[in-house]
Amino acid sequence: MASTIASRLTRVRCPLVKSPSFRPPLRGQTIIPTIGSLASTGRPGLPGKTTPTTLSTTTFLRSFQHSVPQGRNCDWGRPCDCSECYEDYKRPICDICSVNPTAHQNATFSIDRKNIPYYSFTSYCEECWAAERSKAREEKRPEKEWKAEPRNDALLSMRGIIARMEPGDQVPIAYAVQKLKDAVESVRKSGNSRQWYQRHLRERLGEELRITKVRGRYQCDKKRVDAMDFKLWFFGDSK
Repeated sequence: MASTIASRLTRVRCPLVKSPSFRPPLRGQTIIPTIGSLASTGRPGLPGKTTPTTLSTTTFLRSFQHSVPQGRNCDWGRPCDCSECYEDYKRPICDICSVNPTAHQNATFSIDRKNIPYYSFTSYCEECWAAERSKAREEKRPEKEWKAEPRNDALLSMRGIIARMEPGDQVPIAYAVQKLKDAVESVRKSGNSRQWYQRHLRERLGEELRITKVRGRYQCDKKRVDAMDFKLWFFGDSK
């Protein structure tokens, strides 16, 4: 329909195109004579009489689309988690207490019995929102503690074994720095310098690795460095 109207609009010819002051329309625009010029002269767009108006095809199509009752179609008619759907499905009163005004909106993704995904919205007031967030944190806490428990046990066991080791040969601290740097970068990219790793080792593992300064240079115990799991220590240390 829109293409038919646009094609008809392009057939309208205006004598103004022969005027020296005529400027060609931009791409996607069509010159339309004004109603005032037709009423006063009977001829469209005479120079010096009227100013031609332009109509953008894109603007026309956009206004036509917005005139449809359903202006937008999120997820084929189903609500999604976009900002517009958040506002459209926000109710003025809290869904939990049904007393206080709504302050927060939450969207939950679900799948119905026909295996069709959809979003359900819940409106919260300030008090109910705080209670919901606290409940969610309490539910996640046991899972985090359960996952961290074996890691902490392994870390404590390793540090206990290293603490009971007899002193070994002393090597430059660069040996421990390289092992720590390789362990960290095997998990994620790190932009820390070697000086940062060295200072971190001196502050956190100075006693366990027997890091000492001899003649202005830091040294460490090679046997203890080899027994240290730096990946477990760096990512699992809860201190």
